Amino acid sequence: MSKKIIIVCCMFVAIMTAPALKGFSQSEQHQGGGGHREPDYAQLKTDLSLTDDQVTSWKNLHEQYKTKFQELRNSSDLSEDDRKAKSRALRDAQDADLKKILTDAQYTKYIQNRPQRKDRN
Repeated sequence: MSKKIIIVCCMFVAIMTAPALKGFSQSEQHQGGGGHREPDYAQLKTDLSLTDDQVTSWKNLHEQYKTKFQELRNSSDLSEDDRKAKSRALRDAQDADLKKILTDAQYTKYIQNRPQRKDRN
């Protein structure tokens, strides 16, 4: 009887910790946080027919704005509303800068195919 209880307890622990471990490994892969993900440049290059120069420019742009978003998240002197407004302005500026890298057709296709942003208001 006690062996059955131990086995059931072990199974319970294994079932309960497996999702937590999976989430932990994913969070390690996505350091930097804040929902600002690294684009899949190889996929974007294929989907949008990007040149190597465009991919390099996009990577540089992403790193530039990643730093700005991190600074914004770490700023403790802003209200939540101000932080949201500044984040929205940064996203808009990033999109405008990205539009300078891509052709009109590439940008249109990117906008149509990118995941929709969650409205965090």
